[in-house]
Amino acid sequence: MLIEYTAKRSIQTGHNSGEVYTLYTEEQKDQRQSKRIGPPPSISTSGNQVTITHRMDELFDIITDMHAPYDVADVLDWREFLDSVSGGETFSITRNAGENLIGKPTFEDGNLGNWVGGVSVVSANWPQASKVLQGTTSASSYNVHIPVVAGETIYAEAWGEESGISGGSLFFQVDRYDSGFAYIASNTIFEFTGSGLQHGQGSYVVASGTAYIKPKLYFTGTGYMLAAHPKVFRKGTLVNYVLDGGYTETRVGNRYRQYKFRVREL
Repeated sequence: MLIEYTAKRSIQTGHNSGEVYTLYTEEQKDQRQSKRIGPPPSISTSGNQVTITHRMDELFDIITDMHAPYDVADVLDWREFLDSVSGGETFSITRNAGENLIGKPTFEDGNLGNWVGGVSVVSANWPQASKVLQGTTSASSYNVHIPVVAGETIYAEAWGEESGISGGSLFFQVDRYDSGFAYIASNTIFEFTGSGLQHGQGSYVVASGTAYIKPKLYFTGTGYMLAAHPKVFRKGTLVNYVLDGGYTETRVGNRYRQYKFRVREL
């Protein structure tokens, strides 16, 4: 499940109020309910019960999987999202987004996974991560051919820092390949602008003739880049909702969190 919301409350470092952000979660439960909206039933002069229904609201009770800080979705993201929509603000959910297509989005275990290109795992004092990817060459790639379909929309995001880069910028790109795995071209999905820790995100419509993509972090200039939480999803269809009531954040042990909330489809 992919969620898009506008940040308004509990803004985390690297985010800005009024900006649209996205987070992803696997669902443990997504239960549909219907709720009649109308006056209380009344009794007619003939003794029959009369019920007037103005509309039927469609409600969903959502319980997320267990989440750990620095994992697919972290505590700061969830608190920002749920607090930002607690005043009745509209947000969007894509239920057919699928899983993160990058199989190694975090580096807390110190391992690179399939990331290549002058990369290593280093310690960082970020609110979102304690270990991050450091790249010292211009391109650090996730070395897996991810199958795609021309015309579909791919969503990407990552946390990044340009502080080590001199005279250049940091970009999130995809390398495109044809059905025979021949390289076609590279396309930029978004650029990190400014200095310091930033959250970048964007979308890309897969070009004709493309059968596979490889995500990569690319920088111009000299020095090194830092990044964490790279994610790529098939964007799917967005539907608008509002929060129906409050939410619950449950702590399990010293690390895991689970979120429970109800939404109403608009």
